[in-house]
Amino acid sequence: MTNSSSTTITATITVTPTYENSGLSCSGTADTFTITVNPSPQVDEVQDIVLCNNEDSEIITFTTSNSDGTTTYNWTNDNPSIGLAASGAGDIPSFTATNPSIVSEGALITVTPTYDNNGIVCVGNPETFSITVLSEIVVSGTPSDAVDCNDANSGDIDLLVSGGSGSYSFLWSNGATTEDLSNIPSGEYSVEVTDTEGCIAQSETFTIWRQDDFIVDLQTSIDPNCEGNFVSQINDITISGGVPPYSINWSSGSVSIDDSSVMTAYENGTYTVLVTDSFGCQIETEIIVDFAELGDASFDLTSSGQIDCGISIFNDLIFTNTSSGDYISVSWDFGNGSPVVTGDSVTYTYPNPGSYTVTQTVEYNYGCFETYTEQIEVSDGYDIVLPTAFSPNGDGMNDTIRPVYGCINSIEMYIYDTFGSLIYYENNAELIGWDGILEGRKAENGNYLMVVKGVTIYQENINRQGVFTLLR
Repeated sequence: MTNSSSTTITATITVTPTYENSGLSCSGTADTFTITVNPSPQVDEVQDIVLCNNEDSEIITFTTSNSDGTTTYNWTNDNPSIGLAASGAGDIPSFTATNPSIVSEGALITVTPTYDNNGIVCVGNPETFSITVLSEIVVSGTPSDAVDCNDANSGDIDLLVSGGSGSYSFLWSNGATTEDLSNIPSGEYSVEVTDTEGCIAQSETFTIWRQDDFIVDLQTSIDPNCEGNFVSQINDITISGGVPPYSINWSSGSVSIDDSSVMTAYENGTYTVLVTDSFGCQIETEIIVDFAELGDASFDLTSSGQIDCGISIFNDLIFTNTSSGDYISVSWDFGNGSPVVTGDSVTYTYPNPGSYTVTQTVEYNYGCFETYTEQIEVSDGYDIVLPTAFSPNGDGMNDTIRPVYGCINSIEMYIYDTFGSLIYYENNAELIGWDGILEGRKAENGNYLMVVKGVTIYQENINRQGVFTLLR
């Protein structure tokens, strides 16, 4: 008997005996019995399974279409290296799939169903399915540091992926979904790789390095030499970042032997310094040197009036600065206790005659001062000297007497004897002088009085007198 259904089939058999002897036939009492036919034991089809390396599987549950009795299952595994035992009974429990190789590992699982109904046990035909454990997804990469001198985003990571199954998708820690990263700044990056089967691998952390910003800081200071009338500028650079060691190249100037980061400039102009680090990155800095020029103090003295007769109290004296260099201010001390005045050109009139020292003080940049002094003689505006003796003896020397004078427009000379009598008078612009003759005769030796009156070129009246001696 066969049973192609999923349940047990029962058949009742009735047996009636018949006895025949010598042509006589007799039927006996009927007897019955039952025949039971179990269904063929079945196990429902199990789909092939694909697992990731180190993945915990779900429980594999076996089912059957048999509805009566009890169906149990025995299974075998032809490749225990995937992390599943070689055999077992019942459902396949969860296990951790393993695949130490670099290629996928497969296992053939054979399940044999056994049907038990009322103590009648039948073994069905085995069913097979496969479990494939994919190789581990291996993620490696080659990072390139972001060391481009002019581009902070010059790093990249070249990713290499193997294992797993099918194609890959990528999710980087910075949100990128490309396989490789390009034009990235310094920092730490990692990527999650997923294959077609949904297996996931997490990469190591890739570090992109970049040197600190390359900076050249310039400090300048002025060093004046007031006595030598020259100025220098000290240029000192401080370098940071980049990759030491550095090379320093100045366009000109005097570079310190002990420290090439210091250059001294003595002339105005434009200078440059080129700093190069060991990666070839360069920074050029321009330095403009523009000194205020130091110089020497000096002045010119002129007058708004006549100075043919010397500098006088009647002259407006004009002091004009002629100092060299880029001066800031000029001050004047006229040497007579009057207040100091300032200006490029100043006018001053001395109230009193005398000898004065004029001091000019010139202020330059950088706290430098230069002085210049000049001695001047200030007169009354005219000159007159009365002689004290003469000897009219005809020897051609000192034979006449008259005053010595200058800067006088008109002059008169009176000579009196000791009795107060006028004995000689002259008012020529150029006095001839008295020759010692009185009324055609030689005057006597003795003392006489000379009185001189006149008007100076500044229209000042003068009146001088003095006693002189006649000696023959």
